[in-house]
Amino acid sequence: MNALSHFEPQTAKRAAEILAMRRSKTGAEAIGDAFVNRADLDPIMARSFIRCIAVILGQEDADVAGELNKRGNFRSAVASRIVEPMLQS
Repeated sequence: MNALSHFEPQTAKRAAEILAMRRSKTGAEAIGDAFVNRADLDPIMARSFIRCIAVILGQEDADVAGELNKRGNFRSAVASRIVEPMLQS
């Protein structure tokens, strides 16, 4: 879970994917925290984080985006640009 805050985006993305493969409920929370708190979130990482949370929780991507949107206060403008269209669909 510590790797979710790694400076190298691919490392953070891989960490999220591993947590998703393990279906780690605490991992889903950690990925959500990383989504909200990373200032350097890029679109690929953002979509990957949402997808990984959805896999862990057995939800649709749009449902996860809605939950993340409720948290709000994203440190990255990319986060809100990714979440907004998902809520529209």
